[in-house]
Amino acid sequence: LGLGMVGTRRSQGMKNVLPAWIPVWLVVSGLVVLWDGGYVLMRPRSMPGGDLHFIWKPYELYGKIDLLYGREAFESGDGFNQAQATMNLPEVALHWLAAWCMAKDRGAVRLGALLAFAGQLMTFWKTAMYSLNDIFREPGYTSHND
Repeated sequence: LGLGMVGTRRSQGMKNVLPAWIPVWLVVSGLVVLWDGGYVLMRPRSMPGGDLHFIWKPYELYGKIDLLYGREAFESGDGFNQAQATMNLPEVALHWLAAWCMAKDRGAVRLGALLAFAGQLMTFWKTAMYSLNDIFREPGYTSHND
C-alpha cells in the first residue's frame, strides 16, 4: 500500500521519484477536507437537529472544541468559516489533479509534483490564516480550551 515509487526518467538516465503514497494521501486528505467543508457549507442542515446531521455526527463534539464550527458562530453571521471552507475547493482540485497526473503518465509526474506543491502552499497559508484569526480574535474560538 503505497510503498512503491512514481517517477520520470531524466535524460541522464537518473530517476526522479516520489513515494507512491503521496497521490494516495492527496486523494484521501481531499475527501476529509471536502467532508469538513460540506459540514460548514451545509449549515444549519448539517448541525445537530438538522436533517443531514447524521453525515457529520462527530462535528457535534467538534463544535464544542472549535466554536467556529458551533451554532453560536453560525448564528452570529461570522462568515470566516464559510470563506475558509470555500477556499478548500480549489485546494482539493489541485491535490486531485496532482494525484491524477502522478497516476496517469510517468511524464506527468513533475507536473503532478508542482500541482501538489501549489495545493500544499494553499493548505499552509489557509491554516496560518485560520490560526492567526483565532489568535487575534477576542475572545478566540478555541481559547476556552486553554
